[in-house]
Amino acid sequence: MKGLFQPKPPLLVLALLLSFLLVSCGVTAATEDSLLQANRLYEKEQYDEAILVYQKLVQNGIHDAIVYYNLGNACYKNADIGCAILNYRRAQRLQPRDLDIKTNLTLARAQTADLLELEPKIFPAFVYGFLSDWNNANENALFTLAAWVILCLAVSGSILARRKRAWNPIIILLTAALFLMSSASLGIHMVQIFGPPQAVIQAEIVDVRSGPGESYITEFQLHAGAEVQ
Repeated sequence: MKGLFQPKPPLLVLALLLSFLLVSCGVTAATEDSLLQANRLYEKEQYDEAILVYQKLVQNGIHDAIVYYNLGNACYKNADIGCAILNYRRAQRLQPRDLDIKTNLTLARAQTADLLELEPKIFPAFVYGFLSDWNNANENALFTLAAWVILCLAVSGSILARRKRAWNPIIILLTAALFLMSSASLGIHMVQIFGPPQAVIQAEIVDVRSGPGESYITEFQLHAGAEVQ
């Protein structure tokens, strides 16, 4: 008696790959449908409903700059400044060079009640802004690695070359400068990711007390949209 038919290993692997592709296509199609639905609700000025659909996409693991940006816009139109700033910042983490995200984040920050100092102490504000906004963390890591490899090759080539060329030190200096700049930028991203947790106040008013409990004295208050560590 012959047993049940069993696919050969190559056929089994192919079947698994096809199943994975079909599932992926189904998830992508469902995501696109939800995004289109949210965008239509936004265009109809049904901001509450649009926010719910965008938030469901995020809860389902869709961490995309477009989703965060559109969610921020819907929150901004719905007069929820805390939600708008939170999602603009999430979008900016993924696409730091996007001018629309930067502009809308600036507009939302201008409407907050608390004017907090956000600039770091290590670098001047314009230097920090350039180093943190020219690339996202993944791009920065790749750029730093590439700069390090090129620097090592340039130094090795200069050492092994029989004849010293005038442009060798220039290449080494330029590559070293790029490596140091990308390393500083990568360090800023790592601090943002793994350093003290950053947060955006969502409630209308939050009491900041002198200790962990309601029995402590209220030192000051923060309002929706305040960015804290």
